[in-house]
Amino acid sequence: RGQRQPRKQPKHHVRQHPNASLLQCSPQLNFSPSHSIVRVFSPPTHTHTTPAPTTTPDAITMRLSANIIQSAEQRTNPLGEREILLRSLAIPTVEHLSVTRDQFDSIDMSNNHLVHLTNFPKLHRLTSLNLGGNGITTVDGKNLRRNVPELKSLVLTGNGVRGWNVL
Repeated sequence: RGQRQPRKQPKHHVRQHPNASLLQCSPQLNFSPSHSIVRVFSPPTHTHTTPAPTTTPDAITMRLSANIIQSAEQRTNPLGEREILLRSLAIPTVEHLSVTRDQFDSIDMSNNHLVHLTNFPKLHRLTSLNLGGNGITTVDGKNLRRNVPELKSLVLTGNGVRGWNVL
């Protein structure tokens, strides 16, 4: 008498996300970026190939969640400052930075999709903020002055700043 053979599970593949050091899943698993940084996907069963995601600011964005901040690279930069690197993650807005617990002298948020520079929490230790290559059009200087009083260096290279709210 033959025993039933267990069903073979489909092989899972992991694909590197083109914009960040994150992994992406196929649409049939129905994950959102807030569920997990590492995700798996099954190869498609049909022969039609889906196009790779585009890299325009409207197509791919990543919310700056507490998990992203906690897993971000932290280092001592060449100036001896404690720095957290949040660059090239397609972040559209400044949020959840209070999770850093004011432990950093420098934050690098360059090459994201920021448009408005506002919504900074109280970060008394922060002295350097790199926001180059974002597309920032407006800066809320009142918010920065009130919540980041020790800010000495603000890099806005490669942005199209049109509105300065009393910097």
